[in-house]
Amino acid sequence: MSILPHKRCRELAGAVVFKAPEGSALLIQVGSSQVSQAIAPEIAGPLLGGVFGLLDELHAVAPVSDPAEAKATTLLDSIVTSDTLTDIEAHLPDQYHRTLRSMPQFVENMEAGPLTASSAEQEKGRAGLGLLEFAIDDFEGEQVFLQDGYSAIAEEIAKDLIAADLIKLGCEVRTIRHDQSNVNVIETASGRFTADRVVCTIPLGVLQHRLSQSGHGVPPFQPPLPERITQAINSLGFGTLDKIFLVYDKPWWLEEPYLSRYRDRIVNRSDYSAIGSGTSANHPAYEAPDSFMGFTTDLPGLAIASDGNVNPGPRL
Repeated sequence: MSILPHKRCRELAGAVVFKAPEGSALLIQVGSSQVSQAIAPEIAGPLLGGVFGLLDELHAVAPVSDPAEAKATTLLDSIVTSDTLTDIEAHLPDQYHRTLRSMPQFVENMEAGPLTASSAEQEKGRAGLGLLEFAIDDFEGEQVFLQDGYSAIAEEIAKDLIAADLIKLGCEVRTIRHDQSNVNVIETASGRFTADRVVCTIPLGVLQHRLSQSGHGVPPFQPPLPERITQAINSLGFGTLDKIFLVYDKPWWLEEPYLSRYRDRIVNRSDYSAIGSGTSANHPAYEAPDSFMGFTTDLPGLAIASDGNVNPGPRL
């Protein structure tokens, strides 16, 4: 964040966690008795701690696994075979088991991809994020809210490069000519450039569509890309990621009667700990949570049963 000292930012702190619904379609209904189903910190902390413990376990297993085996193993398979959920469940009251078994969906939020849908990490037609992804270390630092979003960081870094004319924006690339000497000639609307490497960020779906058109290569490459490249393009799968932003005229969650209904249900990030290693009771609750974590049955989700079966469940 030192890159943008003039931008406001705030670390994520408190969260309110709601139980998975048994019959209702939507659990979080502020202004109704449903809010009473928010989970107390001494339970919510271990629940979230269990999820992060599961992530830590995957990060430990992935780097020491055979790369080919890790690539062929989906994240969901790894979660199913882990004992972490069972170990935590043994210390939780029965009423929270359904919530715990649906919590692995939190990984989808972290990885921006469903556990059971198509992913670019797997070949087309095979669902699931891959374990190999977890061989990569996480970025250090806390989760933060950044004023104007994270694109401001890229814009700040690029500012001097653009001013020095080292980055050209709005420059249409018409043709990329490549040969065996690894010299690439890029023809653009603004002139000709040469380069040792070309990084192509044309969307995968566009590339696959172009390849599927009879008599067409993958513009703007000349000559057409070699078969090993086009085969890789056609083999990759991809899915859809949607974000929905809700903007309110005022922060209603800081007002009564809402605030008093969950004030004693706020769990701090520092208390995302496993059962037996401390509880939130030792720390004061935040006045305002940064996030609400709940479930809905309006969208299909999943729950991992104790026998390893993946069953339909509420959506986190």
